[in-house]
Amino acid sequence: FKPANILLDERLTAYLSDTGFAKSAATGAAASLTTRSGACYTPGYADQFILSGEGHSVITDGYAVGITLLVILTNRSPLDIVPKIEAEHDADFEDIRAERFAQPAWPTHVAQKLAALVHSRSDGLCHPKRRKRIELAR
Repeated sequence: FKPANILLDERLTAYLSDTGFAKSAATGAAASLTTRSGACYTPGYADQFILSGEGHSVITDGYAVGITLLVILTNRSPLDIVPKIEAEHDADFEDIRAERFAQPAWPTHVAQKLAALVHSRSDGLCHPKRRKRIELAR
């Protein structure tokens, strides 16, 4: 999942393509083989759990959605986006006010909500701890 996978029709209705969500619907041994073999991902959007060989899940799909939200919010490259924001502001991501790293056109309250959805102290789509990740669906 990345910005290029968001398709717009003539009325600017957004459609998601190639999200990886179908992998979570598969069952049985074939699904395990499919999700673990031949890793295919876009650098910057792939979750650490996929990269370490743990396979795809609703948690890893959520990570990709979270990074996509940050890319859209900041107009930055997805590669190490959170560590780079933290380094620029010399603070933990959840302690940085979203309007400091968001593009200026974003309303402050929207930027803050998106940033909290991506990563807060308690949870988030991109929280580094698996147990604190927000799942997209089951």
